[in-house]
Amino acid sequence: MASGGARDARRVLDAVAQLGDVDTLDALPRAAARLLAELVQADRAGWVTVDFSLGRLDGVHWPRPIPDLLSMFPANLAEVPLVEPVLSARGTGAIRISDVWGRREWHGKRIYAEVYAPTGAEHQMAAPISFGGGGAPRFEALSAVRGDRDFSARERSVLEEFARHVRIAARRLRAAPTPLTVEIGIERGLTERQAQAIIALADGMTTRQAAARLGVTEKTLENHAQGAYGRLGVNNRMAAIRTLAGISAPAFALGEIPH
Repeated sequence: MASGGARDARRVLDAVAQLGDVDTLDALPRAAARLLAELVQADRAGWVTVDFSLGRLDGVHWPRPIPDLLSMFPANLAEVPLVEPVLSARGTGAIRISDVWGRREWHGKRIYAEVYAPTGAEHQMAAPISFGGGGAPRFEALSAVRGDRDFSARERSVLEEFARHVRIAARRLRAAPTPLTVEIGIERGLTERQAQAIIALADGMTTRQAAARLGVTEKTLENHAQGAYGRLGVNNRMAAIRTLAGISAPAFALGEIPH
């Protein structure tokens, strides 16, 4: 936090402590957006995903999304402010619109007149959370906007430090064991009974205990488990459990940005 002081550092650490209470990857984007909005006193903050392979921009916003906001952006994602600068840098630094364009140039952009000015987003800054996608790039970023004044160099530094901790939190959550559910098993191609059998065995039960829980004979339980092994392409219960535990982990690698 080159431009910050002890007070900023304490505020970031307080926000990071709250990130520690987030227990799923699905909950992280909204929590991070809320905390960022508080840290830099933004009108709105968001966790934005830009995917060139799908030609799509998605996001989770705080305190609330503007209706149809994402549909207002152009089909050419390269025209969206800060997309190209973030992709070109592929680093950890935060970037403001004012780092890229002067006020007159920014106000002359069509997207400013059609999207930013009507929604009160005069100023914006963003910091990447992850990159991926190879030839058709994709990235995730934390973004903050407000209307009355630009973000200072100190606030940009706060975003950079906070984003660093968000990346760490995301890695922690990705490494955590995934709770097994029947739905995960069915998504992988198992029948409901096969999924139930693997989940019971994953709880450390013996075949007899698992059979009693499901109200079937041990032979039937074994048949369900063997059927699950075949569908998953494995040959034992531990391999089946590991395979199912990895199903809900995002394919999008967050390890491409250094800590």
